[in-house]
Amino acid sequence: MTSTLSHNPNNNMIGNQPADPYTALNHSEAPVKEKMENFIHFIKRCKYGMLTTRDANTGLLASRCMELAATVS
Repeated sequence: MTSTLSHNPNNNMIGNQPADPYTALNHSEAPVKEKMENFIHFIKRCKYGMLTTRDANTGLLASRCMELAATVS
């Protein structure tokens, strides 16, 4: 069976465009204030999130569900 799609060794690209539309935005150097405002806006819109930490001794991951309680301006 042959594929009609050309082989692209970089799975992050579709042709010469990023597969993830946010990738190009992450490469720009926005001011810290703008980054924080965007991050806070994102967090407020999410109901829950997962916090994952790695044990330094064993390398095991521990995850727990978190909910935003409040923000400080």
